[in-house]
Amino acid sequence: MKNKSMMVLVLLLILSFSFATVDITANVYDTTLPITTLTQINGVTGWNGTDIDFNLSCFDNSGCATTVYMIDSGALQTYSGDVTISTDGNHLIEYHSIDLNNNIEDTKNYYIGIDKTVPVSTYTKTPYVNGELEIHYTLTCSDASSGCASTKYRIDGGAWINYAVPVYLSAFRAYTVDYYSIDSVGNIESFDTATITPEVENTSSTSSSGPTGLFSLAGEEIEDDFIVSPASISYVYEKGIRGVKSFFIQNNTGHALSFALSVSSELEETVFFNEPNVVVEAGENKKIDLTLLNEGPIDGLIVVSSQHSTKTIPFAFIATETNYIAIFLMIIVVIGAVFLYKKYA
Repeated sequence: MKNKSMMVLVLLLILSFSFATVDITANVYDTTLPITTLTQINGVTGWNGTDIDFNLSCFDNSGCATTVYMIDSGALQTYSGDVTISTDGNHLIEYHSIDLNNNIEDTKNYYIGIDKTVPVSTYTKTPYVNGELEIHYTLTCSDASSGCASTKYRIDGGAWINYAVPVYLSAFRAYTVDYYSIDSVGNIESFDTATITPEVENTSSTSSSGPTGLFSLAGEEIEDDFIVSPASISYVYEKGIRGVKSFFIQNNTGHALSFALSVSSELEETVFFNEPNVVVEAGENKKIDLTLLNEGPIDGLIVVSSQHSTKTIPFAFIATETNYIAIFLMIIVVIGAVFLYKKYA
Protein backbone atom coordinates (compact mmCIF):
# COMPACT_ATOMS: atom_id res chain seq x y z
CA MET A 1 0.00 0.00 0.00
CA LYS A 2 2.83 2.29 0.86
CA ASN A 3 4.49 1.53 -2.46
CA LYS A 4 1.31 2.37 -4.35
CA SER A 5 1.06 5.67 -2.53
CA MET A 6 4.64 6.50 -3.54
CA MET A 7 3.92 5.73 -7.17
CA VAL A 8 0.86 7.98 -7.19
CA LEU A 9 2.94 10.78 -5.65
CA VAL A 10 5.65 10.40 -8.28
CA LEU A 11 3.08 10.54 -11.09
CA LEU A 12 1.55 13.67 -9.60
CA LEU A 13 4.97 15.31 -9.43
CA ILE A 14 5.70 14.41 -13.08
CA LEU A 15 2.38 15.82 -14.20
CA SER A 16 2.93 19.01 -12.23
CA PHE A 17 6.34 19.47 -13.80
CA SER A 18 4.90 18.96 -17.27
CA PHE A 19 2.20 21.59 -16.74
CA ALA A 20 4.75 24.01 -15.35
CA THR A 21 6.95 23.54 -18.44
CA VAL A 22 4.08 24.32 -20.85
CA ASP A 23 3.15 27.37 -18.84
CA ILE A 24 6.74 28.68 -18.92
CA THR A 25 6.96 28.22 -22.71
CA ALA A 26 3.76 30.10 -23.28
CA ASN A 27 5.11 33.09 -21.41
CA VAL A 28 8.46 33.45 -23.26
CA TYR A 29 9.14 37.19 -23.66
CA ASP A 30 9.25 38.03 -27.48
CA THR A 31 9.44 41.60 -28.82
CA THR A 32 10.78 40.76 -32.30
CA LEU A 33 8.42 41.52 -35.17
CA PRO A 34 7.51 38.73 -37.59
CA ILE A 35 8.88 38.82 -41.13
CA THR A 36 6.57 38.24 -44.09
CA THR A 37 7.85 37.52 -47.59
CA LEU A 38 5.82 37.87 -50.79
CA THR A 39 6.87 35.59 -53.65
CA GLN A 40 5.60 36.16 -57.18
CA ILE A 41 5.12 32.66 -58.56
CA ASN A 42 5.06 33.43 -62.30
CA GLY A 43 5.75 36.31 -64.69
CA VAL A 44 8.23 39.12 -64.17
CA THR A 45 8.57 42.08 -61.87
CA GLY A 46 6.55 44.94 -63.33
CA TRP A 47 4.08 44.51 -66.18
CA ASN A 48 2.79 41.16 -67.42
CA GLY A 49 0.40 40.10 -70.15
CA THR A 50 -1.11 37.17 -68.20
CA ASP A 51 -2.65 36.37 -64.78
CA ILE A 52 -0.10 36.47 -61.95
CA ASP A 53 -0.04 34.31 -58.78
CA PHE A 54 1.72 35.11 -55.50
CA ASN A 55 2.06 33.61 -52.03
CA LEU A 56 2.98 34.90 -48.57
CA SER A 57 5.19 33.23 -45.98
CA CYS A 58 5.82 34.30 -42.36
CA PHE A 59 8.78 33.71 -40.01
CA ASP A 60 8.90 34.46 -36.25
CA ASN A 61 10.85 33.00 -33.29
CA SER A 62 7.75 32.59 -31.14
CA GLY A 63 5.59 31.60 -34.10
CA CYS A 64 3.24 33.39 -36.51
CA ALA A 65 -0.38 33.75 -35.56
CA THR A 66 -1.82 35.17 -38.77
CA THR A 67 -0.90 36.87 -42.08
CA VAL A 68 -3.20 39.42 -43.73
CA TYR A 69 -3.21 41.32 -47.03
CA MET A 70 -5.30 43.66 -49.15
CA ILE A 71 -5.29 44.48 -52.86
CA ASP A 72 -5.65 48.05 -54.13
CA SER A 73 -6.67 49.33 -50.69
CA GLY A 74 -9.62 46.94 -50.64
CA ALA A 75 -10.88 44.75 -47.78
CA LEU A 76 -8.32 43.24 -45.41
CA GLN A 77 -8.12 39.46 -45.99
CA THR A 78 -6.57 36.62 -44.04
CA TYR A 79 -3.99 34.78 -46.09
CA SER A 80 -4.71 31.07 -46.56
CA GLY A 81 -3.02 30.12 -49.87
CA ASP A 82 -1.87 31.28 -53.31
CA VAL A 83 -3.57 34.44 -54.61
CA THR A 84 -4.28 35.20 -58.30
CA ILE A 85 -4.37 38.70 -59.85
CA SER A 86 -6.24 38.68 -63.17
CA THR A 87 -7.55 42.16 -63.96
CA ASP A 88 -5.74 44.90 -65.88
CA GLY A 89 -3.95 47.52 -63.81
CA ASN A 90 -0.90 48.20 -61.67
CA HIS A 91 -2.12 46.48 -58.51
CA LEU A 92 -0.85 47.42 -55.03
CA ILE A 93 -0.48 44.47 -52.61
CA GLU A 94 -0.21 45.49 -48.91
CA TYR A 95 0.56 42.76 -46.34
CA HIS A 96 1.89 42.03 -42.83
CA SER A 97 1.84 39.32 -40.12
CA ILE A 98 1.12 39.06 -36.36
CA ASP A 99 3.04 36.64 -34.11
CA LEU A 100 1.86 34.64 -31.09
CA ASN A 101 2.83 37.46 -28.73
CA ASN A 102 0.74 39.93 -30.73
CA ASN A 103 3.74 41.68 -32.27
CA ILE A 104 2.45 43.36 -35.45
CA GLU A 105 4.78 43.68 -38.44
CA ASP A 106 4.97 46.97 -40.35
CA THR A 107 2.92 46.83 -43.55
CA LYS A 108 4.88 46.08 -46.72
CA ASN A 109 4.01 47.01 -50.33
CA TYR A 110 4.40 45.16 -53.63
CA TYR A 111 3.14 46.02 -57.13
CA ILE A 112 1.95 43.58 -59.78
CA GLY A 113 1.13 44.98 -63.23
CA ILE A 114 -1.34 43.20 -65.50
CA ASP A 115 -1.99 44.29 -69.11
CA LYS A 116 -4.03 41.92 -71.29
CA THR A 117 -5.56 44.63 -73.49
CA VAL A 118 -4.17 45.40 -76.96
CA PRO A 119 -3.05 48.99 -77.72
CA VAL A 120 -5.02 51.31 -80.00
CA SER A 121 -3.46 53.06 -83.02
CA THR A 122 -4.84 56.27 -84.49
CA TYR A 123 -4.27 57.45 -88.07
CA THR A 124 -4.39 61.20 -88.72
CA LYS A 125 -4.02 62.68 -92.20
CA THR A 126 -2.84 66.30 -92.31
CA PRO A 127 -5.22 68.54 -94.30
CA TYR A 128 -4.05 68.99 -97.87
CA VAL A 129 -3.02 72.50 -98.96
CA ASN A 130 -3.63 73.34 -102.59
CA GLY A 131 -0.41 73.35 -104.61
CA GLU A 132 1.50 70.90 -102.41
CA LEU A 133 3.15 67.95 -104.11
CA GLU A 134 2.61 65.57 -101.23
CA ILE A 135 0.25 64.70 -98.43
CA HIS A 136 1.38 63.32 -95.09
CA TYR A 137 -0.07 61.49 -92.13
CA THR A 138 0.85 60.65 -88.53
CA LEU A 139 0.28 57.54 -86.42
CA THR A 140 -0.21 57.60 -82.64
CA CYS A 141 -0.50 54.74 -80.17
CA SER A 142 -2.43 54.62 -76.90
CA ASP A 143 -2.12 51.99 -74.17
CA ALA A 144 -3.44 52.74 -70.69
CA SER A 145 -1.45 50.08 -68.83
CA SER A 146 2.05 48.98 -69.84
CA GLY A 147 2.45 51.60 -72.59
CA CYS A 148 3.22 51.38 -76.31
CA ALA A 149 6.40 49.74 -77.55
CA SER A 150 6.19 50.32 -81.32
CA THR A 151 3.89 51.20 -84.21
CA LYS A 152 4.28 49.72 -87.69
CA TYR A 153 2.86 50.57 -91.11
CA ARG A 154 3.03 49.36 -94.69
CA ILE A 155 2.06 50.99 -97.97
CA ASP A 156 0.16 49.15 -100.69
CA GLY A 157 0.83 45.77 -99.06
CA GLY A 158 4.62 46.21 -98.98
CA ALA A 159 7.05 45.48 -96.17
CA TRP A 160 6.18 46.56 -92.61
CA ILE A 161 8.11 49.65 -91.48
CA ASN A 162 8.66 50.97 -87.94
CA TYR A 163 6.88 54.30 -87.62
CA ALA A 164 8.98 57.17 -86.27
CA VAL A 165 8.09 60.41 -88.06
CA PRO A 166 5.23 61.64 -90.26
CA VAL A 167 5.03 59.76 -93.57
CA TYR A 168 4.95 61.77 -96.80
CA LEU A 169 3.29 60.40 -99.94
CA SER A 170 2.61 61.75 -103.39
CA ALA A 171 -0.56 63.81 -103.73
CA PHE A 172 -0.97 62.57 -107.32
CA ARG A 173 -1.97 58.95 -106.68
CA ALA A 174 -3.96 56.68 -104.35
CA TYR A 175 -2.51 54.54 -101.53
CA THR A 176 -3.60 51.89 -99.06
CA VAL A 177 -1.92 52.23 -95.65
CA ASP A 178 -2.09 49.42 -93.07
CA TYR A 179 -0.96 50.07 -89.49
CA TYR A 180 -0.93 48.54 -85.99
CA SER A 181 0.85 48.83 -82.62
CA ILE A 182 2.45 46.55 -80.01
CA ASP A 183 2.49 47.35 -76.30
CA SER A 184 5.29 46.79 -73.78
CA VAL A 185 4.17 43.27 -72.81
CA GLY A 186 3.72 42.10 -76.39
CA ASN A 187 -0.02 42.54 -76.94
CA ILE A 188 -0.45 43.00 -80.71
CA GLU A 189 -3.25 45.07 -82.18
CA SER A 190 -5.01 43.82 -85.32
CA PHE A 191 -3.97 46.07 -88.19
CA ASP A 192 -6.32 48.72 -89.49
CA THR A 193 -6.40 50.19 -93.01
CA ALA A 194 -6.64 53.74 -94.33
CA THR A 195 -7.31 54.54 -97.97
CA ILE A 196 -5.71 57.68 -99.40
CA THR A 197 -7.15 59.09 -102.62
CA PRO A 198 -5.33 61.42 -105.07
CA GLU A 199 -5.51 65.05 -104.01
CA VAL A 200 -4.53 66.73 -107.30
CA GLU A 201 -4.26 66.03 -111.00
CA ASN A 202 -0.84 65.62 -112.56
CA THR A 203 -0.61 69.12 -114.03
CA SER A 204 2.08 71.78 -114.08
CA SER A 205 3.03 73.28 -110.74
CA THR A 206 5.53 75.85 -109.57
CA SER A 207 5.55 74.65 -105.96
CA SER A 208 9.07 74.63 -104.54
CA SER A 209 8.47 73.03 -101.18
CA GLY A 210 8.90 69.39 -100.69
CA PRO A 211 10.47 65.60 -98.93
CA THR A 212 13.57 63.91 -99.31
CA GLY A 213 16.88 61.69 -101.59
CA LEU A 214 20.35 62.12 -102.80
CA PHE A 215 20.85 63.99 -106.06
CA SER A 216 23.87 63.65 -108.32
CA LEU A 217 24.77 64.37 -111.92
CA ALA A 218 26.01 61.55 -114.10
CA GLY A 219 29.77 61.60 -114.05
CA GLU A 220 29.95 64.65 -111.79
CA GLU A 221 29.81 65.43 -108.09
CA ILE A 222 27.42 67.99 -106.67
CA GLU A 223 28.42 70.09 -103.70
CA ASP A 224 25.86 70.28 -100.87
CA ASP A 225 24.01 67.08 -101.75
CA PHE A 226 20.26 67.54 -101.80
CA ILE A 227 18.46 65.12 -99.50
CA VAL A 228 14.98 64.17 -100.65
CA SER A 229 14.02 60.79 -99.32
CA PRO A 230 16.66 59.53 -100.62
CA ALA A 231 16.36 59.93 -104.39
CA SER A 232 19.35 60.26 -106.69
CA ILE A 233 19.19 62.37 -109.83
CA SER A 234 21.41 62.28 -112.89
CA TYR A 235 21.10 63.54 -116.45
CA VAL A 236 22.78 62.41 -119.65
CA TYR A 237 22.85 63.51 -123.27
CA GLU A 238 21.42 60.88 -125.56
CA LYS A 239 23.14 60.89 -128.93
CA GLY A 240 21.00 60.73 -132.03
CA ILE A 241 17.96 62.42 -130.50
CA ARG A 242 18.04 65.97 -131.78
CA GLY A 243 16.50 68.52 -129.44
CA VAL A 244 15.66 66.05 -126.63
CA LYS A 245 17.89 65.30 -123.65
CA SER A 246 17.27 62.96 -120.71
CA PHE A 247 17.07 63.49 -116.99
CA PHE A 248 16.80 60.61 -114.48
CA ILE A 249 15.43 60.39 -110.93
CA GLN A 250 16.18 57.30 -108.85
CA ASN A 251 13.83 56.73 -105.90
CA ASN A 252 15.46 54.50 -103.28
CA THR A 253 12.68 54.73 -100.72
CA GLY A 254 9.87 52.30 -99.92
CA HIS A 255 7.14 54.55 -101.29
CA ALA A 256 6.42 56.90 -104.19
CA LEU A 257 7.80 60.45 -104.28
CA SER A 258 6.53 63.54 -106.07
CA PHE A 259 8.71 66.15 -107.80
CA ALA A 260 8.10 69.42 -109.61
CA LEU A 261 10.58 70.18 -112.42
CA SER A 262 11.34 73.59 -113.92
CA VAL A 263 14.22 75.67 -115.24
CA SER A 264 15.75 78.99 -114.29
CA SER A 265 14.51 82.18 -115.98
CA GLU A 266 17.29 82.38 -118.57
CA LEU A 267 16.23 78.99 -119.96
CA GLU A 268 12.48 79.53 -120.01
CA GLU A 269 12.43 80.29 -123.75
CA THR A 270 14.94 77.57 -124.59
CA VAL A 271 14.37 74.43 -122.46
CA PHE A 272 11.24 72.88 -120.99
CA PHE A 273 10.20 69.60 -119.39
CA ASN A 274 7.68 67.47 -121.24
CA GLU A 275 6.35 66.33 -117.84
CA PRO A 276 6.75 69.12 -115.24
CA ASN A 277 5.20 67.12 -112.37
CA VAL A 278 6.34 63.54 -111.90
CA VAL A 279 5.62 60.68 -109.53
CA VAL A 280 8.54 58.29 -109.07
CA GLU A 281 7.49 54.93 -107.67
CA ALA A 282 9.47 53.08 -105.00
CA GLY A 283 12.69 51.67 -106.47
CA GLU A 284 12.04 53.27 -109.87
CA ASN A 285 14.66 55.00 -112.00
CA LYS A 286 12.39 57.33 -113.95
CA LYS A 287 13.47 58.89 -117.23
CA ILE A 288 12.30 62.45 -117.90
CA ASP A 289 12.77 64.26 -121.20
CA LEU A 290 13.87 67.86 -121.70
CA THR A 291 13.04 69.52 -124.99
CA LEU A 292 15.66 71.98 -126.25
CA LEU A 293 14.36 74.58 -128.68
CA ASN A 294 17.90 75.76 -129.27
CA GLU A 295 20.63 73.14 -129.48
CA GLY A 296 23.24 75.39 -128.00
CA PRO A 297 24.96 76.89 -126.38
CA ILE A 298 22.64 76.57 -123.37
CA ASP A 299 23.65 77.48 -119.84
CA GLY A 300 21.32 77.73 -116.83
CA LEU A 301 19.78 75.83 -113.93
CA ILE A 302 17.44 72.86 -113.62
CA VAL A 303 15.17 73.31 -110.60
CA VAL A 304 14.04 70.13 -108.80
CA SER A 305 11.53 70.50 -105.97
CA SER A 306 10.20 67.98 -103.51
CA GLN A 307 7.78 68.59 -100.66
CA HIS A 308 10.36 70.18 -98.33
CA SER A 309 13.35 71.22 -100.38
CA THR A 310 14.51 72.68 -103.65
CA LYS A 311 17.74 71.89 -105.51
CA THR A 312 19.15 73.85 -108.42
CA ILE A 313 21.47 71.88 -110.69
CA PRO A 314 23.77 73.58 -113.22
CA PHE A 315 22.76 72.69 -116.78
CA ALA A 316 25.04 73.34 -119.72
CA PHE A 317 24.81 72.09 -123.29
CA ILE A 318 27.02 72.93 -126.24
CA ALA A 319 25.82 71.66 -129.61
CA THR A 320 27.96 68.90 -131.07
CA GLU A 321 26.01 68.56 -134.34
CA THR A 322 28.21 69.30 -137.38
CA ASN A 323 27.27 72.52 -139.17
CA TYR A 324 27.88 71.44 -142.78
CA ILE A 325 26.85 74.79 -144.26
CA ALA A 326 29.39 76.65 -142.17
CA ILE A 327 32.09 74.17 -143.14
CA PHE A 328 31.19 74.48 -146.85
CA LEU A 329 31.33 78.26 -146.68
CA MET A 330 34.64 78.09 -144.84
CA ILE A 331 36.09 75.84 -147.54
CA ILE A 332 34.96 78.27 -150.27
CA VAL A 333 36.52 81.16 -148.39
CA VAL A 334 39.81 79.28 -148.04
CA ILE A 335 39.87 78.27 -151.72
CA GLY A 336 39.06 81.83 -152.80
CA ALA A 337 41.81 83.21 -150.61
CA VAL A 338 44.33 80.78 -152.08
CA PHE A 339 43.21 81.61 -155.66
CA LEU A 340 43.55 85.35 -155.08
CA TYR A 341 46.92 84.92 -153.45
CA LYS A 342 48.31 82.96 -156.36
CA LYS A 343 46.82 85.35 -158.94
CA TYR A 344 48.10 88.55 -157.49
CA ALA A 345 51.20 87.34 -155.68
